[in-house]
Amino acid sequence: MKKLWPAPLALLLALPAFFLSGTPQAVTAITVTSPPSGRTAVKACAEFSEDVMHDKWDMNERTDLGWWINNVTGQPPSYLSNISFAGGIFSAKTAYTGPGDYSDMNITLLDSHIPGSLPIGKTGAVYPIDANKYTVLAMRMYLGPVAVSETCGFIYWSNNTVYNGFGYSNPYPV
Repeated sequence: MKKLWPAPLALLLALPAFFLSGTPQAVTAITVTSPPSGRTAVKACAEFSEDVMHDKWDMNERTDLGWWINNVTGQPPSYLSNISFAGGIFSAKTAYTGPGDYSDMNITLLDSHIPGSLPIGKTGAVYPIDANKYTVLAMRMYLGPVAVSETCGFIYWSNNTVYNGFGYSNPYPV
């Protein structure tokens, strides 16, 4: 076995350290001048439910979600029971919908207008969301222990009513 000469090996190991360290430079202090020190007020973003319906979706009362959340017989059913709103938290229990290992619950912020009916209540026909102004949907969701290994959610939306077609998001993990 051929022995390596110690000097070239030491030089080979030292070169990366030399190139990474560079030449020492004088350190200049950075002074922050804006925003001024102390607390800075930041304007909240526009919130559709507060701006348009004057009922913030803060999950403190039943009116924070669409009426169909109580639906158990019509279409689409919510598949929810034990619904409660308290301390800024909406809570419910899902019902098994089969035939797979999942529960296909439905939660609406604005109910869909039913074609042929009067456009009243908290529906998209009465309160259309201006997607040019309201561009972000933020939510936090917790799903208790489940029997299946993969859980996901979808966001569905429509222009006025889901009965004339709708769009949906890619699945997101829950």
